[in-house]
Amino acid sequence: MSVGSESLVKFEGLASGLHTQEIVNAMMAVERQSLTRMRDERTVLETQEGALRNLRADLQSLLTATTTELGSPAIFAKSQQISSSEPSRVGATLSGSAPAGGYSITVAGLASAAQRSFTYHSPSEEKSVTIEGHELKIKAGETLAQLAESINANSELPLLATAVGGETLVLSERATGKQGPGYIAVSGGETLTEVLGSAKEGTNAAYAINGVEGSSKSNVLTEAIPGVTLTLSALTGSSPVSVTISQPEVDKAKVVEAVKAFISAYNSALTAIQGEIQTKPPSGLAAQAQERKGTLFGDPELLSIATTMRQEAYTAVAGLPSGVSSLTDIGISTGAASGSATPSQSAIEGKLQLEESKLAEALAREPEAVQKLLKEWSARFAVGVEASTQTASSLDSRAQSDEERALAISERSTALSEMLEVRQHNLEARFVALESTLARLKVQSSYVSAQLSKLSASGSTAIL
Repeated sequence: MSVGSESLVKFEGLASGLHTQEIVNAMMAVERQSLTRMRDERTVLETQEGALRNLRADLQSLLTATTTELGSPAIFAKSQQISSSEPSRVGATLSGSAPAGGYSITVAGLASAAQRSFTYHSPSEEKSVTIEGHELKIKAGETLAQLAESINANSELPLLATAVGGETLVLSERATGKQGPGYIAVSGGETLTEVLGSAKEGTNAAYAINGVEGSSKSNVLTEAIPGVTLTLSALTGSSPVSVTISQPEVDKAKVVEAVKAFISAYNSALTAIQGEIQTKPPSGLAAQAQERKGTLFGDPELLSIATTMRQEAYTAVAGLPSGVSSLTDIGISTGAASGSATPSQSAIEGKLQLEESKLAEALAREPEAVQKLLKEWSARFAVGVEASTQTASSLDSRAQSDEERALAISERSTALSEMLEVRQHNLEARFVALESTLARLKVQSSYVSAQLSKLSASGSTAIL
């Protein structure tokens, strides 16, 4: 809102001797106190809204960790592990389910590709050569490198070309393995002349698995052991390589990782909640607005959430064996004090920690019971957490209410600010008018005084 485009010409106390601007400022300062309070209230509401939304986000992360990590059946999917005693010679990976056990593998020979070398003479005019039944045009003056590039770019040719120096072209089969007679057939006239004695026939890989010999055109074996891919990289000589395949079992490391992810999310959410309810606000609205903390001190709803989280962590699941019915049975707890030792601060705060050896022992002893415990406990725990994270939850409603109230205050403070601007302008205008009036009165007073003085002087002269 504008109070006018023309600025006032102010005569600060020229006529009245008053500090008129200081008077106006003091009057406006009193009236602006309500505006300052409204702005502080808005800041406090915005701070509280942000805290509530952050807590809701922390609880949503906890819910995700509970349902997709701790309670996910995927972490208990049985899998096999495979290892090679010398992966640099014989690599081994699983491609499916494989027979468990140990395998002794020897490699007597590696598969290689057939190869021939040719002397290249760049033609003075376009020439044709036939390679593996495909006609290839060689342009006049074409270099050896250009010829090799055109051969490699031809997807119909099962060959790879290598330029050696400026005159030798080496052709090799793309695929390894023993070839029949007439491999790498080239008819090139004078342009390509085979180097005598350079032909090398492709070879098959020769290996033995547990004493049973085998042969393969490739160094990658996909059928030698069902469900396993072996990569032969070097001869083994007299020292066989051992490949070991485990029985299908639960990947304990994956379970531990999921439990740790849940504990991290749990502790993060609990720390955030306790940080809000335990932080006292500074005294006075202005200080609260300035420091932006303590808006949720002692909040009963947050206190209830934190209490429920801590209670649930120690509540057993009904119907499970006594040794595997609660999180503490599998090593998830706030940590037990040893003897008369003072509990740690994290234990006092209710933060969870994992005793990995205890979880590993439970998984080895009763993996199915551990799976059932985590599944049922996480499902029960998720119900309580989800109630605080939904769009229509109390936390969300409170945050929405704070946002709406802060917006309403913002609108009112804007209107009040504009009104006070008009008020200040009007006060300043009145004081300007006052100064002008006083100035005129002073001029008139001086004039009257001067006239009276003249009359008085004139009367005295007439008498004399």
